[in-house]
Amino acid sequence: MNKTIQAVIVSSILSFSSAVSAFEESSLYLIGELGKADTDVEGIDGDDDDMLAVGIGYQLHQYVSAEAIWSDFGTISDTVNDATEVDVEVESLSLSIHGYYNRSSQLVLYVRIGLDIWDMDISSSDLPSDSGVDFVWGAGINYQLIERLAIRGELATRSFQADQSTDAEVNSWKLSLLYKL
Repeated sequence: MNKTIQAVIVSSILSFSSAVSAFEESSLYLIGELGKADTDVEGIDGDDDDMLAVGIGYQLHQYVSAEAIWSDFGTISDTVNDATEVDVEVESLSLSIHGYYNRSSQLVLYVRIGLDIWDMDISSSDLPSDSGVDFVWGAGINYQLIERLAIRGELATRSFQADQSTDAEVNSWKLSLLYKL
């Protein structure tokens, strides 16, 4: 009985040590993004707008990371039926996984796939606001400037399948700054 308890204690300590070691090898990082968003909503012709995003990421492995990013894709405006001014605002919370291909110690190519929890506010009585969950995917390039600081460029696309209003697609081009904690 005593040897069984000792074996459980030793295996628990080894498991905890492995978990701490894995945490130290991985890294948490903050993300700030600026870019342009091309928001296409059925029946509404709007221009590109500036976008802003902030988030947090965690490097799970040399080739894989997970990120949570809140994005504001700006506002598009249009006159519908020659009289009604319509504004559309889209925001989302993205939960995504990134897969990396290291070209060198500083240059990394990546792909991204995840889910967008989105909200589309439409200022029109004809089209109701809507929200939902849909896929996001993209690709980009990451360049390590110094040990804790990297810059990244990304193209991403989202297709929102609305339940109550009209469908939308958001394509974004963004420049990101990543800071490892």
